[in-house]
Amino acid sequence: MQYGRRLFDSGSRFFNVALATALAAATLAVSSSAGAQAFPFPSSNVQPGNGRFITPVLTSHEIRAAYDRWRTNLIRPCPGRGSRVIYPETNGDTRSEGIGYGMVIAAYMGDQTTFDGLWAFYESHSNNGLMNWLINNCDAVGDTGSASDADIDAAFGLIVADKQWGGYAGDASGILAQIRGRLFNPGCGGILLAGSNFSNCGCVNPSYIPPGYYAAFSEYDNAGFWNGALAATYAYLAAAQNDQTGLVPAWSNSTGGTNLNNCNPQVAGGGQTSEFQADAARTPWRVATDLLWHQEARASAFLAPMARFATSPPVRITHVVDRYQLGGAPLPGENGGNNPLDPTTLNALGRRSTFTMGGFATAMTASTQQNLDQFTGAWQSLYAPGDSSGTYRAFGNSLALLYGLLVTGSMWDPAGPNPVRVQPPVVNPEPGNLLKNGDFDEGLLGWTVENYGATGAAQGYAMHRQGELNILIQGVDIADNIALYETIGVQANQNYLMRFRARAAAARRIRLLVQQEGGTYTVYGNLANGAEVTLGTEFATYEWVFKAGVTDPQARFKFQFGDSAAAVTLDDVVFQATDLPVSEPDAPVSPGGEPTVPVDPSNPGTPPPGSTPSGSTPSGSTPPGGSNIGTVTPGGEPTGSGLTPVGAPDPNESTGGLPPGPAGRPTGNGQCTVVDDPACGMYECSTVLGLCYENTYGYVWDAAAKNGAGDWSQPPNNVAGCGPDFVFWPKVNGCYDPETGYAFDPVALQWVYRGDWYTAGQDDGGSAADSGCVLSNGSAGLNSSRWLLIALFSAALGLVYRRRVT
Repeated sequence: MQYGRRLFDSGSRFFNVALATALAAATLAVSSSAGAQAFPFPSSNVQPGNGRFITPVLTSHEIRAAYDRWRTNLIRPCPGRGSRVIYPETNGDTRSEGIGYGMVIAAYMGDQTTFDGLWAFYESHSNNGLMNWLINNCDAVGDTGSASDADIDAAFGLIVADKQWGGYAGDASGILAQIRGRLFNPGCGGILLAGSNFSNCGCVNPSYIPPGYYAAFSEYDNAGFWNGALAATYAYLAAAQNDQTGLVPAWSNSTGGTNLNNCNPQVAGGGQTSEFQADAARTPWRVATDLLWHQEARASAFLAPMARFATSPPVRITHVVDRYQLGGAPLPGENGGNNPLDPTTLNALGRRSTFTMGGFATAMTASTQQNLDQFTGAWQSLYAPGDSSGTYRAFGNSLALLYGLLVTGSMWDPAGPNPVRVQPPVVNPEPGNLLKNGDFDEGLLGWTVENYGATGAAQGYAMHRQGELNILIQGVDIADNIALYETIGVQANQNYLMRFRARAAAARRIRLLVQQEGGTYTVYGNLANGAEVTLGTEFATYEWVFKAGVTDPQARFKFQFGDSAAAVTLDDVVFQATDLPVSEPDAPVSPGGEPTVPVDPSNPGTPPPGSTPSGSTPSGSTPPGGSNIGTVTPGGEPTGSGLTPVGAPDPNESTGGLPPGPAGRPTGNGQCTVVDDPACGMYECSTVLGLCYENTYGYVWDAAAKNGAGDWSQPPNNVAGCGPDFVFWPKVNGCYDPETGYAFDPVALQWVYRGDWYTAGQDDGGSAADSGCVLSNGSAGLNSSRWLLIALFSAALGLVYRRRVT
């Protein structure tokens, strides 16, 4: 036997724990008390319907990974002053805007340490309770006066934090009193002004005004004042927006006109104060909070014309630009560009920007489900990279998190009913797959979409939905200038299997290759030796084996799409080392939905042909063709109905190698009764076991472990009718065979492959590799099941765990 190893994916909870440990050394740790939060991410109290929509296209795994990147790239400690958000795009200074954004983001993500650091920085750089808007480093004030968007976000972040952890109510009330007293002028119609230095009515920024926040503000401050401000806000927004397009200017006066009085504001991202651009593009996000949280008809009336403009000709989803005249005419980016509709004129700052495209996506919450899904997909796949352009930018990436939290429903209303924990999309382990997210369970995480071509005719983007990835194409040229790729490594003289499932809206060709990135762009291997492969309208499986001629740790696994605008759906993409022979040049690559390459016993996770573990073949599980990959199933069925424990496991079984358990713990004793039982805190409840578990690898909470202190344990065997040779694994909600990686489906009465990356590792000494758990009294009761961990976690395991490789 050999042991494989795999680093945890960036979207997993264990990766977040490891990252938090590293950040702790740099004083940027996520709070170890995160388990005490009331509403762990992702939670929601948003109820779509009646003309308001949220989207499943953006997954919580992607938001977690984006948050990790945001924190790593932007949060820096300031000893004695908390932590700040740096702006790499402006030489590393700090804007109060970024502190406000960060407080809201950290509160929703349940990161109390980051939240407290940002709040401390806000307080330490405040003047009469409101933060100076520009700080050049940890200490030096670059400019005085507040920016009201920072102040209202800081106040709102404190309210969300108070709902999460408690203890922030006084701070929230205090800053709201300052906002009410200093950022509103009674003579300006009840409109939030731009900052403490803008006391007259001639300088208002629409994107600073948050009507959705005002209900929460009313709970912590003067309710009558905030109710009046809400009515004034919608009157102002109706006056400010263009009647045809719904677009609003970056800055206006308090009556909505574009003539400013006694102010000369900075305009984010370039352009004029009278244009719709980086400042103004945030306005739909602000208003959409009121639509999603309170079903506000005035919010829908404001967002609807903007959504119609963004979805109507001549605007095209792949050609949304940074700047528009209020009448809808596109304008060149900050650094010019002759034709704003030509993607080849994208400037260094990113014409395909998160702040504009993501802003339009939030407007789609008042449009249709299809529009919201497609705009979110295009924003995530095509526009987000434009914000980086070699520099990780605080403005766009902070807004991307806020927009993403809102459109997914994860930005819950703190003035509404208690949020409910949302089950993240289940991530199915992929044994041996060198791709990070080949089945797209984590959305687009790990993949990149690019449009190439000198003519600018290539116009494609990706949208994840229901565990599949759609490639949607609005225009193509004759070359393969739309690509989907992931970076992988190849070793010289190693054979590799590439495999995927695909279909198309109409018959069309695609290419798949592994190539060098840069230099000579050498192709190391490709599907059908580079021949065109035609997809049909029904799902089929395609695969090919090639031998790599060189070692390249930064090769690209790349799909290419050209010649056709027919949409393509991809799933179950695999790239793995293999001992299978190299495919023949004339071998078929469209085998009608099933792989044709013989099963190789050395492939990770693939049983030898024709073999099954000891026992009878389960009912309904006969392999459809003996040589098809992944069809060999475990012998025997669970010993009971799937609900009644039978017997007791052998306490002498070895547990094998284990990955470290999560750092947190349930808020109670680990026992639970319903799916969203608050006793589990940020974790899940297995109603079969009556116990809390974490969903990344399936550990179960054992309150009796560590002399009653409690710890995470493996799932037990001989429970829920699984018998002594199988375990009940909450992650698959059924009996599971750690020897073969199959779980038993009690409805279909057959075994279904779920992967053999089982948290218990493998006992390769010949035993059944059971969980090593014992029942405290042999009882079959759900809440009376308790067990002891036989083998302690080994600190030497680090971030590696064992997997059986035949």
